[in-house]
Amino acid sequence: MLRFPTVLRAVRYVALLLAGAVTFSSAATDLLAQGPPRRDSASRVGGRAMEQQVQQRIATIMKDRLQLDDEQSRQLVEVTRSFERERMQVRGQEYRLRMAMRSQLLAGDTASQERVAELLEQMPRVERRRIDLMENEQRELAKFLTPVQRARYIALQEEIRRNMDQIRERRSSQPGSPPHMRGPPPSRP
Repeated sequence: MLRFPTVLRAVRYVALLLAGAVTFSSAATDLLAQGPPRRDSASRVGGRAMEQQVQQRIATIMKDRLQLDDEQSRQLVEVTRSFERERMQVRGQEYRLRMAMRSQLLAGDTASQERVAELLEQMPRVERRRIDLMENEQRELAKFLTPVQRARYIALQEEIRRNMDQIRERRSSQPGSPPHMRGPPPSRP
């Protein structure tokens, strides 16, 4: 039985695996905007097939938009994959810190001064980790991409993030939208 959060994570991974290197094609947007999949075995097979189609479409557009040769395209996927786990960890940490701070601030006069101070101390460390990650990734990308290709890559990452945020916003505004459909708030590279 395939559950929606599993499919959503897989789709997010696909999109992030390629680091948002393309404007969400209509296929990707349609896939992410769909509601929960059917729970039969045929939907699992169809979900995997659609995921592969989305991967191929994103890779093709990325290759075109960044003007990559076959070797650069392969290397980009490899480098992106190698940094993805840490990127997801940093995003998760940022999200948890923001939610904890939000919780404290919403508590008003009962907010814990100590907890808020602790959160404020953690925020720059997580931000530094995010920046270090981006610098390390850029160093790796510089080994096979030109500066113009890297700049386009960064712009495409931001573009896909905005599209994902719009999809997330549309979902969360739907009446009765369960929490797992809302996803974490926008994040940076």
